[in-house]
Order: sequence, then C-alpha cells, then structure tokens
Amino acid sequence: MKFRVFIPSRGRATTCTTPHVLAKEKIPFVMVVEPREAKAYKDTFEKVVVLPEDDRGLWFARNFMKTYSRWHGDAYHWQIDDNVKCLNDRSAKDKNPRKVLEQAEGFTTRYTNVGIAGLRHSMFAFTAKAPVSINQQCCSVVLVRNDVKAWWRPDVQEDTDYSMQVLTLGLCTMVFNVFTFDKPPQATMKGGCTEIEYGNDGKLRRSKGLMRLWPGCFESNKTTGAAKPSRVWRKFPQIPIRKDGVIES
Repeated sequence: MKFRVFIPSRGRATTCTTPHVLAKEKIPFVMVVEPREAKAYKDTFEKVVVLPEDDRGLWFARNFMKTYSRWHGDAYHWQIDDNVKCLNDRSAKDKNPRKVLEQAEGFTTRYTNVGIAGLRHSMFAFTAKAPVSINQQCCSVVLVRNDVKAWWRPDVQEDTDYSMQVLTLGLCTMVFNVFTFDKPPQATMKGGCTEIEYGNDGKLRRSKGLMRLWPGCFESNKTTGAAKPSRVWRKFPQIPIRKDGVIES
C-alpha cells in the first residue's frame, strides 16, 4: 500500500465493519471521528484523528481527510466508508483486500489525468462488461488525487457532486468493475451520517441540491423527487492518458 487509508465514522465505534476487513491483512488505516466520540473510538482503535467540529456531516469529514493528506505531502489517499463488509477481486480466487487496493493504486497512478478512482459495488458490477469504466460516479471506496481542485459540498449528494466537479475540470474518473465492495443498503445500519444527511427530508434536499448545482444534468424522479442522471456521464469524452504518453480508448 502506497497511500493512507482513511475511514470516516460516526456512531459506530464498536459496530463498524471496514476496520476488520483491513486489519485481517494488516492494512494500516486512520479512523476519522467527531470530537464527542473521540474517546470511544480511541478505546477501540490504535490510530484516530479527530475532526475539529461535531455534526458537520460527511462532506466536512471528506474535505478534512483530503486536507490532512495534502498537508502530509501525499499525492493520493483512500477514503473508505466504515460499513464495508468485503473487498473482492472478481478475476481471482484469492479475495485479498490488500491486493485489491494495491492493484487499484497501481493502475490509477499510471495515468496523468485521473482525478478520482473507485471500486464498484458488487450489486452493479455483474452488469459491466469492461474491467474498468471511465467517467462515471465514484463512491464509498475511492482513491482521491490530492492536487485536484474539487471539494465536497453540503446539502448535495456529495459523491455524485464531487465526481461531476472532477469531470468538468477535464479530468477522468475511473471505476473498477473487477474490484468490488459489499456494504449494507443506504440508511439500514445504525449510526453513520444517517441522521445528519438523511434525517427528515435530507435525501430529497440533497437531490434538489444536486439538480440546482448541475442544471440540465439530472432529472427529478416523478414519484420520489430524488435526482437521477439524465445520461450525464456520456457527456464527458475525455480519456485516460498514460504517463508514458500512450493514449488509450
């Protein structure tokens, strides 16, 4: 592993699953938590970094992790949600999380213009024919390039918004269909940012924020009002450029 692994967590000091997935392969990681829960996490985990404020939401934690990593001189860093159950390589019998992350790092860093890369949720990976998809949304298990001038924002579907920012900067996003993760459905596991991000009308508010920031790119679901892509990912034609100058299609 070349790059730091951060796990943002809230309300799951004893129930988060990602640390156990990584610890089995002795992959070092940093828990990123709110001040009020610092003691609970420090009682459980060796490496804990405390956010400057409580209750700011996941967008705030993501920006903090990127800033922290940049300050330490890292070129990239991993952000992995705290409720991941496993990391898999669909092409290999050996389901070793370390190898999955290392191979994703090695492939991503071959290129000069990939701003963020991520693993595919296993639920959706089976429909993908190519091992890698270009210029789609990255979420949950992501490798972030630190010099990209994009930041996560509040009151919006932050993963989608960040991917859109990267793409409108002319960079590529990269999603590994061959490297996958599993996690519970959204808002079904106690803790996390469910109350802050999705409480009351939070999900609808975040969808409306996405449509406001990206007019014409997302449509409103007629039943739920939630935002859905309007073939937006097809609008970005840029392709990854290898450091050795080879342009791949």
